Amino acid sequence: MNPSNEVKSIMEKVNGATPGLITQGNSFAEIEKIPTGSVELDYVTGGGIPIGRMSRFYGGAGTGKSLVSLQVIANAQKMGMTCAIIDIEKQYSPAWAAKQGVNTEDLLVINTSVIEETGEIIEALLPEIDLFVIDSCSMGVSRVALEDGLNGKQYFGGNSK
Repeated sequence: MNPSNEVKSIMEKVNGATPGLITQGNSFAEIEKIPTGSVELDYVTGGGIPIGRMSRFYGGAGTGKSLVSLQVIANAQKMGMTCAIIDIEKQYSPAWAAKQGVNTEDLLVINTSVIEETGEIIEALLPEIDLFVIDSCSMGVSRVALEDGLNGKQYFGGNSK
C-alpha cells in the first residue's frame, strides 16, 4: 500500500472520513507552509505547517513531537525565518537540534515553566519572531499553581491545560 494511502486509511478509521486537508481543492492548500521533514505529514497537511497559524502536535512520550518540531525549525530557517523555542520541558539539546539541521546560533532558546509567562514572551517577541515552538505545553504550570501550590492551596481548574 502507498504510504499516503495508508495515512488516509488510518485517518478515515480514526475520524470516520478523510479530512479536507488532504485534498488540494480547498483554501488550506493556498496557505504558505513550512515543510515538516516528513513526506507523509506534509501530504496530509497539504504541504506542511501553515505559516501564521497555530499548530499542535499530539502524541505520547517518545513519539517524535520534539523531533518534528526541530525539523520544522530547520526548514523555517532555510526559508529565512527567525525562530524561537520555548523550552518548558527543559529537554532542549543544541547538539540534537544541530543534527536535525537547526542553525543553533540563530535560534532563540527561552527557558520558562510558567504558562502565563510563555504567553507574555510570545506577545512581546511576536513582531520579531516568525516561528515559535513551545516544547511542551503540557509540562507548563500556571502562575497560581507555582505560587500557591506548594502551600497546599487548590484552585478550580488550576491544572487544566
